[in-house]
Amino acid sequence: MAPHFHDLSFSPFFSMDPRIAASKPGLQPLRGVIAAVVLITALAAPASAQHDCTPYPGTAAGEVVDSTWSVPLEQDDYQFTIPSDPGGGYVVMTVDTVAPSQPRMRIVPPSGQGVVMQVGTSFPGPSPYALEVAFEVDADATYDIEVIEDVSASLEDHPVAYQWSWTFFSKIDCYEENDGDPFDWPVPTFTSKTVPFDEVLEAFSIAGFLDFGIPANAPHGLDWHDFTLFAPTELWLATVSVPTDQSLQMKLHDSDGNVVLDPAVPPVGTAGVFGPIVLQPDTYYAFINPHVRGDTEVTLSEGDTIPDHFDRPYQFIISTVEIPPCGLGAIFCDGFESGNTTTWNGATP
Repeated sequence: MAPHFHDLSFSPFFSMDPRIAASKPGLQPLRGVIAAVVLITALAAPASAQHDCTPYPGTAAGEVVDSTWSVPLEQDDYQFTIPSDPGGGYVVMTVDTVAPSQPRMRIVPPSGQGVVMQVGTSFPGPSPYALEVAFEVDADATYDIEVIEDVSASLEDHPVAYQWSWTFFSKIDCYEENDGDPFDWPVPTFTSKTVPFDEVLEAFSIAGFLDFGIPANAPHGLDWHDFTLFAPTELWLATVSVPTDQSLQMKLHDSDGNVVLDPAVPPVGTAGVFGPIVLQPDTYYAFINPHVRGDTEVTLSEGDTIPDHFDRPYQFIISTVEIPPCGLGAIFCDGFESGNTTTWNGATP
């Protein structure tokens, strides 16, 4: 499913601004009436025509394996690879067996270092003979899985049947891959995606396990979006809606990598307005980082739930028009929660 964008280009709150254009090649020289028509259209456009959003179909992937443990405490090894969907997503994985055996899974990341999860069932627990977990995954990543009879039946009761399965849930992010470490400048500029002004845009903040953990500042979990100004311009940046389990940091870098906007990070589950700021002509790079990333792996069979950021994208805007004191709720009267001039509860549109 293609990402959903709220186009504000016909809103009376957004006036045309001929000072702003995209950072990618624009109109070619034209002649006569055609040139006049194109020029008028370009000057009248309140938002940049450049939008590096490339939707793609989500890939369905998964597997169900019926097998047995032949002897007590046996370990069976499996491997699977995530599809090439740029935004990655998450996997739900299960092991089901019969009493008295209890399963355990060990999930080894692509690096081969450490484990993503090493988890078994509990007894007496909500589901002692069925184990179900979920964890973030990155595109093209290969994971090794060990399925273990953790609590064993007697030798004479073997072989013991079990079923192992995994299902991939693709999360469409049309800006990926737009990753990069800000301390590796200018690397982020190579993957940054140009975005228009005055539109509410959305993306996912899912990094995926490449190692035994996902640091808050993991380069493959950072998003970069760019725009270019040709005259001094006043701008507002805002996160409009954020997952309830994340706190999103939003910074702005100039073309040399200098930080020109570094506001306070809103609390978890809270959106915020950053600005106004007057910027000089240059190409700028907006950096969005989950300062608090939320749970990256959970055990569903033990009562955990799917983390909000697994399924909910964040929404943001780069605005050439002042965002009112009550936030975007003043523009989209029924569309968003409103609050004060700095932050508001933006988790639930």
